Amino acid sequence: MSPIGSGASNCKRCGHAVESGSDTCPNCHFNPKAKGLRVALLLLLCVVLLMTAVVLLPFLSLLFVRLAGIAFALSMLVFAVSFVVTPYRFGSLFLWA
Repeated sequence: MSPIGSGASNCKRCGHAVESGSDTCPNCHFNPKAKGLRVALLLLLCVVLLMTAVVLLPFLSLLFVRLAGIAFALSMLVFAVSFVVTPYRFGSLFLWA
C-alpha cells in the first residue's frame, strides 16, 4: 500500500512500484495503455455487427460480408503485431538464457 501523496503506484500485473510518470512497469514491462488489443477487439466487434447486419439487410449482404472480411483480417493483423511488439505477453517464451 502506498502512502497518500507519494508519486508511486503498483503495477496491476506484478505489484511492483511504478512511478506516476512512467508508462511501463520497470519489473515486468507491462504497459496498461497498450491499445493494440483494444483495437483488435473493436475490429472483431465490427465483424459481429456487420454479420448481424447481413441477416437484417440481405440486399446489402455482399458489401457487409466484404467489410466483415476486411475487418477480420485487420483485427488478426493488429492482434499479431501487438504480440510481436510486446514479447512479455508470451511469458517465458522469449527467455532463452
